[in-house]
Amino acid sequence: MGIYIGFREKRPFSTTLRLVPRCISLGLGCRRGTAAENIEKAVSSVFEAAGVDFRAVKRVSSIDLKRDEAGLLEFCEKNDLPVSFYTAEELNALSGDFAPSPFVEKITGTDNVCERSALMGAETLIIGKTALNGVTVAAAAENCEVRFV
Repeated sequence: MGIYIGFREKRPFSTTLRLVPRCISLGLGCRRGTAAENIEKAVSSVFEAAGVDFRAVKRVSSIDLKRDEAGLLEFCEKNDLPVSFYTAEELNALSGDFAPSPFVEKITGTDNVCERSALMGAETLIIGKTALNGVTVAAAAENCEVRFV
């Protein structure tokens, strides 16, 4: 019997108490008119493949062009997640190695929405840009520390 604290879907002991801290920033991009169900399916698929527990998501981020995207807003409301939107200039100000898309850059003014927006609320990219059915998903983790005193 043991305790596991983290955002990964694992059970290191035969009987494990799993504590899942909310420390993941989810970066999303999507085509106009993408339904909330399609966003949900894409996120679930990506998180499952990466072995990351969705319950660890603390916030959602995207580009300000998606501020009125009904499916994205519905996804966030359904999952009780706050959402933040950033301008292309704010996203471009982040330094790092991102998976670029000339098409996305032409449309939005930034080469990558999901990875950059995920990193606006966290420090370490744990899921790189993954595209599924018109939805791009990335996730980043905050530095998280647990102390028992």
